[in-house]
Amino acid sequence: MDVRPKSGLKISTRLVLLILLIGFLSFHAYHRYCFEKRKALAQRLKDAGATVRYTWFGVSSMPAFLRPHLHFIDLPVKPRVYDIDANNSQVSDETLRGLERMTYLDFLKLENCNVSDIALTRLKDLENLREINLKGTQITDQGLRHLENKPYLLLINLEQTAVTPVAVNRLRSKINQLKENLTSSTQRDKKLVITFSNEVSRPEQLLTLSVKSD
Repeated sequence: MDVRPKSGLKISTRLVLLILLIGFLSFHAYHRYCFEKRKALAQRLKDAGATVRYTWFGVSSMPAFLRPHLHFIDLPVKPRVYDIDANNSQVSDETLRGLERMTYLDFLKLENCNVSDIALTRLKDLENLREINLKGTQITDQGLRHLENKPYLLLINLEQTAVTPVAVNRLRSKINQLKENLTSSTQRDKKLVITFSNEVSRPEQLLTLSVKSD
């Protein structure tokens, strides 16, 4: 009896299993690498005085006594950063290196931080952002372009920045969700209010654009 087909089948099966094993190990190694990068970023933020908040298994709150023991342990679903509060801290462009990996980030507060357009380049792929506080930062019109693909963005504070009305109007035209809420705010349960303030001498300088629920 000719057994060559069975031998060939056995070799093919082993080859497939080997490929699957290599793929699994590569996938695990990559996610472990990304996890370590996110962990390092979170530590840099804390060292600079920022507060970092997490979710576990999609839940944004857990018993306080458990939280210190759940940060970055090797769970099937690891803690995810959803809120970075760095207002009035020492956070800088360098501190935020790797921020693009925080894909579940909802809230980013950088008031009076030493950050510029470089920091905003790292937000380009963070599509879940809902609130950004950039008051007192060094951002410009160029940096604001990196926020144009944020469909869930509801609040952005640009007070005491160099951003101009031209850039703000462009941003509003690019964010469909924001535009829709503004045009039909009186028909919604959560009415959105947009406010502008101008406290500098040059009329072309826009200081604040904030959109928030009443």
